[in-house]
Amino acid sequence: MTAQHGRSTSVVPAILFCAVVTTACDPATQRDLQVAVSEAKASVTNLSDKFDSRIVDNQLDHGLVVSFTLTNTGKAGLIRVQPWLTCSDGEWSREQNLTFQAGESMNLTYFFHEPTINSSNIQYGVRANP
Repeated sequence: MTAQHGRSTSVVPAILFCAVVTTACDPATQRDLQVAVSEAKASVTNLSDKFDSRIVDNQLDHGLVVSFTLTNTGKAGLIRVQPWLTCSDGEWSREQNLTFQAGESMNLTYFFHEPTINSSNIQYGVRANP
């Protein structure tokens, strides 16, 4: 309960509103709301890349692997992970919502098959929220 200028307000209506909105929304909107209220805190370390070949659509394809360690330094909750890559061939990103316990770490790897073997000016990174 919070008091301000002699008038008290409660956080209960806000919590009930979130619960009603979360159950009435499509799954993507529900995940957006869950990420927005998550008390997790993302920390990215060990960011690296390497060229590799993988099977994509039943064919061997050459591309770039972006790897990193994601650690939750906050409370248990949902973290949205968005690795990205830009190069002379274009820009690409991936997105995934992952549930972490407090203090949990994961080694994550994402394959980008879109760049060609002759790509130049390669840049990559990771956005993680919250």
